Amino acid sequence: MSRKSRQRVVVMKNKEFFRPQDVTTPKLQWKLIKVLHEGSNDGGGYSIAAGSWDDQSVIAMRWNPCEGRPLGNPQSRGLPTWFIVPEALNKAIISTLDPSAKTYAENFLS
Repeated sequence: MSRKSRQRVVVMKNKEFFRPQDVTTPKLQWKLIKVLHEGSNDGGGYSIAAGSWDDQSVIAMRWNPCEGRPLGNPQSRGLPTWFIVPEALNKAIISTLDPSAKTYAENFLS
């Protein structure tokens, strides 16, 4: 792993895990704008982000890395990725965010 790549991971129990703010693939379609929620790496944690998919403002999610899943989920070809939340679920997902992240997400999508 290159020095640059090592900066993109956190070390937990002598293993390396990608942090949500460093998940930037697939680069042709996805652009991370802001991580709105960064959950734990205890096996049940998830993260929520505002981003751009093919130049459309979207909300995305992913399961955080944990023991046995160092890339988290989803991942593609060995690279951690985000999944795009269907537009019909945006309101429900945004309602789970803390007040400042909720306001950011609502303004981001409007």
